[in-house]
Amino acid sequence: MCNVVFKGSISDIVPHDPPMVLLDRFVAATESALEAEVHITEGSPFYCPEKGVPAYVGIEYIAQAISAYNGLLSYQNNEKIELGFLLGSRRVDLKCAYFPVGSILSILVNVSFNDGEMAVFDGTIILDGQAVVTGRINAYQPKNPRQLIKLTQE
Repeated sequence: MCNVVFKGSISDIVPHDPPMVLLDRFVAATESALEAEVHITEGSPFYCPEKGVPAYVGIEYIAQAISAYNGLLSYQNNEKIELGFLLGSRRVDLKCAYFPVGSILSILVNVSFNDGEMAVFDGTIILDGQAVVTGRINAYQPKNPRQLIKLTQE
């Protein structure tokens, strides 16, 4: 996946149903990174009147950008887009309390480690040219996630 051209909707590559697809737009991707955007409006999930969206929601924005990265890989390989799991976050740094209405956030994720199931991504959220959220996300995308879900329901 080098300088990927993708014309579909972000919801085509993120395995969530509305309104929980929090990303608004795919921007660009390479073999080891993806950029997406989020537009903060009064209709954004988790919006707090007169404040905006809490910056800690940025962890989920980063997680969904990771999901978009994996979904794009599956899409390009004509494979089913599967669920993944956020296992944890480390070194999260929030440099603001809220993302204000009218903001356009750039969500950047870069692969640090990936063995095909377990992965670590470095994520950054850029607002007005400044990194306002950074963190390292541990994620798990099992080879057969539907079987794992079935096991947890028994």
